[in-house]
Amino acid sequence: MTTAAVTSGPRGNSMKLRSCCIFATILSLTVNSGNQHEIGHLLRMQDRSDRTMSARILIVEDEMLVAMNMEAVIEYLGYTPVGIATDTESALSLAAQGPDVALVDVNLRDGATGPDIGTRLARDHGISVLFVTGNPRQIGDAADDSLGVMTKPVEEEQIEAALAYATNHRRGVASEPPGCVQRVTAG
Repeated sequence: MTTAAVTSGPRGNSMKLRSCCIFATILSLTVNSGNQHEIGHLLRMQDRSDRTMSARILIVEDEMLVAMNMEAVIEYLGYTPVGIATDTESALSLAAQGPDVALVDVNLRDGATGPDIGTRLARDHGISVLFVTGNPRQIGDAADDSLGVMTKPVEEEQIEAALAYATNHRRGVASEPPGCVQRVTAG
């Protein structure tokens, strides 16, 4: 198999082109084997990959097992994890890498700093913020700068629905938030 690398812009399109070449090879092998179920699954996965390839997700969570699970789900869904931040300093440092969406917990390693981090990510960096917390009442005024809150624990399907909502919102596609994303009002 031959792959060509075409670059444009800072990230280039070589990964997408490589992905399409790999997908075409797998699809060809699957079609030759005659497995219709696999063909449908591969087409759905390619469609998901095309929709999400450019979305970059920042995780702001200090419980490492929770954060690593979220990161694995994000990768599985075809998004690009920017990194895991456990406190204000690391969150603002990773914000410089240009994530599109941030999943932000309230209580972090440096205290209940999640609401402040969410506000700074939204206002100073233009990042779409979704809070993911067991303490939605602690969000306060930061709720005004976010797309909403998901109450922990969250399932893979909820993360998928929330990220689809957030990325659509960033692209200007009007949609109602999924049931797992609640609007919280300040005060």
